[in-house]
Amino acid sequence: GGALGLWLGARWKKVSIWELADCSVPAVILGQALGRIGNLMNGDAYGLPTSLPWGIVFPPSSGGPGVSRNPPPPDHDL
Repeated sequence: GGALGLWLGARWKKVSIWELADCSVPAVILGQALGRIGNLMNGDAYGLPTSLPWGIVFPPSSGGPGVSRNPPPPDHDL
């Protein structure tokens, strides 16, 4: 759907699809970053157990595991 929208937008504005793609990439990256933060805050992505200082503890009352967890990397859903 995104590729089709990009193609249609390029044809509508009469610009190269590559120019429009270059302009769209920052918005895509920002959307991915905000989505990952939302997943973390919602408790959808717990990550692996850790003893590092930036570990996040999800309390058992929230459905979390109750131990310190390292936020998962962006390319790995647990």
